[in-house]
Amino acid sequence: MCSSDLDTFRIFVAKPWFSAGACLPVVYALDRNGSFPLLMAMHTGMMIERDVPPALIVGIGYASAEAMMVNRGRDYTPTPVTDMRSVPHAGGPEFLQFLVEELIPVIDAHYPVESDNRILAGHSIAGLFGAGVMLTQPSLFRGYMLSSPSFDTNHEEVWGWESDFASSGSRLDATVYVSAGGHEDDGRARLMEQAVQGPDAEKLAEIVRHFEMHGWPRGQRDTVPEFVDRVRARGYAGLEIAGDVFAGETHMSVLPGPCREGCATCWVDGDRTERPGARRPRSRATLVRRDAGRTP
Repeated sequence: MCSSDLDTFRIFVAKPWFSAGACLPVVYALDRNGSFPLLMAMHTGMMIERDVPPALIVGIGYASAEAMMVNRGRDYTPTPVTDMRSVPHAGGPEFLQFLVEELIPVIDAHYPVESDNRILAGHSIAGLFGAGVMLTQPSLFRGYMLSSPSFDTNHEEVWGWESDFASSGSRLDATVYVSAGGHEDDGRARLMEQAVQGPDAEKLAEIVRHFEMHGWPRGQRDTVPEFVDRVRARGYAGLEIAGDVFAGETHMSVLPGPCREGCATCWVDGDRTERPGARRPRSRATLVRRDAGRTP
C-alpha cells in the first residue's frame, strides 16, 4: 500500500478462521516485517482456548528489510531526535495521518470490523510511537500494547507528553499493557565492548564518549515500571493499565511474553462482557515485576 506522502508499506492481514459472522475487533500492529507470524500464532492459539475473542490482525511493515531499518526510526518518532541517533526521524505525525486517513478507512471498508474497538501494538521505537498516540490522541484506539517502548529517546521526552496530558484534565478511555525484558538495561557493558573492537568500533566509541559526558540513557527495565506507576497514579478516568518486566529476557527475546499478556489484557469483546470459559485477566491496576532478583 502506498501512502500519499510517505513510502510503500507492506500490509499483512490475518482473519480468524472462525468468527460466526460477527464484526471483529482489529489490532494494528506496527513494525511487523518479522514478528507478524508470532502475533498471529499467539492470537490463534489463545482464541482456540477462548482466552481472547476472534479479531482481525493488521500488520504494518515495509517493502523490504532495508527500508524497515531506515524508515522505522523516521515513522515512529513524533519529534526531531537530538540524542546521537543518525537515522531519519520526526515523521511520526505524517505516519499517524497515514494510519488514520488512509489505512484504517481501507480496512473498515473491506472487512467486518468494529470501528470503536481498535488496538495499537508496537515494540521498541514503535512502542514509543504508541505511547505518543496514547498521550495525545488516546481516543483513536481503545487499547494500546506497548512492548519495550524506547522511552529513552530524546532524553526521555515521554515524561513531558505525560505531564502535558495530565494537565489537560482529559479522560483516558483505554486499556493499556506495557512491558519490558529484565535484561533491558542501559546496554553500557555491551556497547563499551563493541566500541573497542568490531566493524563499527569507531562510531560506537563516539557514542560512548557522548554518553560518558552527558549521562547514559536508562533501559526499558527501569523506564517501563516508572511509566506504569506514573500513569496509574494519575487516576485517569476510563484507564485500565497493566505491565510486566519479564525476567531474563532481552530486547528481542522478550517478544512472546508481551504478545501473550498483551492479548489477554487488551483484546476483550467490544461490550467488555465476560465470555463463559474465558481466561479471567489479572487486575490491570498493577505492575508485575517478574524479575525481582535483578540488580538495581
